[in-house]
Amino acid sequence: FDRRLGGGKTDRRDRVRVTGAVDLLSASTAAEIPLGSNAGLLASARTLHDLGRGPLGGERPYGYGDFLLRADAEPSEGHRVRATTFLNGESVRLDFGTGRSDAEWSNEAASAGYEGRFGGAFVQISAGGSRYEAILPLQPTATPSEPDPSPILATAFSERRRFDAGVAWGRPGAEWRTGASAEHLEASFRAASLDDSQESRSAGSTVTAGVFLETTRTLGPSLTGRFGLRAHGYSGTSARLSP
Repeated sequence: FDRRLGGGKTDRRDRVRVTGAVDLLSASTAAEIPLGSNAGLLASARTLHDLGRGPLGGERPYGYGDFLLRADAEPSEGHRVRATTFLNGESVRLDFGTGRSDAEWSNEAASAGYEGRFGGAFVQISAGGSRYEAILPLQPTATPSEPDPSPILATAFSERRRFDAGVAWGRPGAEWRTGASAEHLEASFRAASLDDSQESRSAGSTVTAGVFLETTRTLGPSLTGRFGLRAHGYSGTSARLSP
């Protein structure tokens, strides 16, 4: 998640750059905007459209759109901060004929991070969150006992939040690393008939957290050893230690 939202190349900062493209099915645009010599913005968007409906001779059964915005800066030598957000939505036409006829789902994600050196130590801190929502209409199969079953609408939701921090120090052949992380995950599901005659739902959440300490040592010309200890815990359980 963090690599997807925070990685990639640093945006170019010599001038503003804008690109765009349109065809019979889709359109896209992107912009790189410098904010001085040590910071910049990167934005992009994509979508599907109906301009090709006539020439292609049919309706578009699938919908898609996304938006990405990333800010990146080096406030001073050896220090970097970043922030990224990403949104997308998709849909598929199912043509049931009754009730809702489109399946839809969407994602929202954001992350922010810092990395830099303090003396002989290298520090990394990151935080991120994401959300997923989906709507799926279902049409049960007719049976002799129920020749006209009510359509069902299923919905799903999940949300995740995570924090990580780490510090590395030492010299080549004798390096140390320590860090901590915490994560919260929540999810729910519901399915109900449109006439309210049937319903099923479930929901849950969990929290995980951990800390670690490790060292890497050069033991010989072609031999390196890594030694460490980690403590982690989950909702409703006691903390555990592991190498």
